[in-house]
Amino acid sequence: MMAILLSFFSNWASAFFCLFIGVFISLLISDIDNCHEVLTCSFNSSRRRIILHQRNLFSHGVIELPLDEIDTALIQSRHSSFNLKTKIGKNIPIDNQFYWIVIILNSGKSLRLTYYETTLFSCKQQIVDYIIYLKYSSII
Repeated sequence: MMAILLSFFSNWASAFFCLFIGVFISLLISDIDNCHEVLTCSFNSSRRRIILHQRNLFSHGVIELPLDEIDTALIQSRHSSFNLKTKIGKNIPIDNQFYWIVIILNSGKSLRLTYYETTLFSCKQQIVDYIIYLKYSSII
């Protein structure tokens, strides 16, 4: 592979640059949001607040909510499907389910807790379970 690149380019710097650009483009095309999603939920017991830190490669944020204002937490989803046409003309169906966390407040208002949708269900389920656990364990 490197010999082919060097035959097109006269020095290593040009070959390395083209290789770097190729890797960068392939990362942009892939599902990079899911690969680097980090959700961290913590609880400040003195202030009785839930703090959610969320970040991925392109964005980050912090959301704080008083535990007493939360009625429940749940996961909402949407389905996305499309066909991908290959070079030889074959259609490949792609089906994805996207998830995000929603908090229902005591007032009835729903608040989207994660500001982007991903296909990572189990991570979001752990956060929802933790919030519900904190909600009901603090009542006792």
